[in-house]
Amino acid sequence: MKKILLLTLVLAGSITLLAKPSSYVVYEYRGEVMCKPSGAQKWMPIEKNMSLNILDSIAIPEGEYLRLKDELGDGVYRSVSAGKMRVMDLVVLARKQSRQRVEMQVNDNIKRTMKQESPSMNVYGTGTRTMEEYEDSVAQAAQDNIPEITKDSIKK
Repeated sequence: MKKILLLTLVLAGSITLLAKPSSYVVYEYRGEVMCKPSGAQKWMPIEKNMSLNILDSIAIPEGEYLRLKDELGDGVYRSVSAGKMRVMDLVVLARKQSRQRVEMQVNDNIKRTMKQESPSMNVYGTGTRTMEEYEDSVAQAAQDNIPEITKDSIKK
């Protein structure tokens, strides 16, 4: 039993060491953007196609920007603010701004469709229902004695 546990721990440790960390490539930048790899002491200039780890630090001067391409996915993330931050922060802020932009467009479409100055509803956040949530709502409808829709009830 001890051998199996030891073997499991060794395999888990090996997989963790071999797993590729989140990595990004400099897609485009403007200005004198600098980076400092995690664990390093000196800042160095960014270069196109340079690989960055999610924990690396970056410094973006005011009025400049940096775009990173996700090597593991297909996303391109643009900096939304200046200053010193980790690559992880740049990605999180870019995703947040993108989500807010989608919410604004949906709310504008609702407003246009309803032809009102102030819509009666707004959309906050995006998401999908899980199968469990759907099954729970069906179960709740059954408890509330809501009749089930059948082909016969539609023909009436």
